Amino acid sequence: MDDIRLDPAGSWGEFGHVKLNKKGSFKDFYKVGSILGEGAFGVVRLVTCKSDHSKWAVKVIDKSKVDPGDHSLQTEIDILCRVKQPNCICLREWFDEPTRVLLVMELVTGGTLLDHIVDSGHFNEEVGRKIFRDLATGLEYLHAHGIAHRDLKPENFMLSSKSPDASVKLADYGLSKILVDPAGGNERTVCGTPSYVAPEILRCMTGKEETYNAIAADAWSLGVNLFIILSGYPPFWRHE
Repeated sequence: MDDIRLDPAGSWGEFGHVKLNKKGSFKDFYKVGSILGEGAFGVVRLVTCKSDHSKWAVKVIDKSKVDPGDHSLQTEIDILCRVKQPNCICLREWFDEPTRVLLVMELVTGGTLLDHIVDSGHFNEEVGRKIFRDLATGLEYLHAHGIAHRDLKPENFMLSSKSPDASVKLADYGLSKILVDPAGGNERTVCGTPSYVAPEILRCMTGKEETYNAIAADAWSLGVNLFIILSGYPPFWRHE
């Protein structure tokens, strides 16, 4: 297969907060621990920084599993490098090695919002208000920086800890996009999870519309999640 080439400068310019670590290999800086999760392109592991003993999560992406023509990995790294906000999962640094890419991210230990809904059902209004405020604040930050999330759902919301007052963070920028139009208009790519996407995206899927506004579509999806937070079930069901 062709080499996966990642541009450490890309289009980030002065916007990127996080840069590629070129001072050594990943194992020079971190001690690898247990597996926290697995995905299509690799695993997420607990790691400890050797210099200060702080705990982090590293997403290890196997380059052999990535299509060289698929630029989503570059986009995800680009977005992670831009994001620096308490209600968004943030990147500490990243490493580009011959066979893998390693993304060192903040460690969150409270599980996903979906886990909590499955275990406990819906949230009361007071807790739901706090959760929604966290999500809306994180999403507002992304939109203000020209990023549409495009896959807002409970399994992509992480709780920082198991504490009752834990903050909620947006995660998984795999379908996210850096917008050409900062206002979100004229988007054509149909993506997301059917039960959460806005009607205009479904109309684009069927050819009834050609474009949609990605920021408005994110707002719709956030509203769907608010319904789930307060009721414990989705307002719309996908019929096969």
